[in-house]
Amino acid sequence: MSRGVPSAKSSWVLLFLVLVGAVLGRLIGSFAANIPALKWLNYGDSFGITNPLVVDLGVFSLTFAFTIHFTIACILGIVIAFIIYRLL
Repeated sequence: MSRGVPSAKSSWVLLFLVLVGAVLGRLIGSFAANIPALKWLNYGDSFGITNPLVVDLGVFSLTFAFTIHFTIACILGIVIAFIIYRLL
């Protein structure tokens, strides 16, 4: 396999693996919140647009909101996704 410029396919694979890693990390962090020894995995913070921005045009309205919630488990999931990508 060539290690030159990544193809579009490998970029999509990387994006998919990072999203899966983030979601699985968040899920594991949520489950770990109930276990006292693993509670630190659920430590994190949120940022983004928490109050939705509403654009009312009379005929239709658009609502925009975007929030990202990172936890330690989520970041670990993303790091593991990068490691798996490098091994592929």
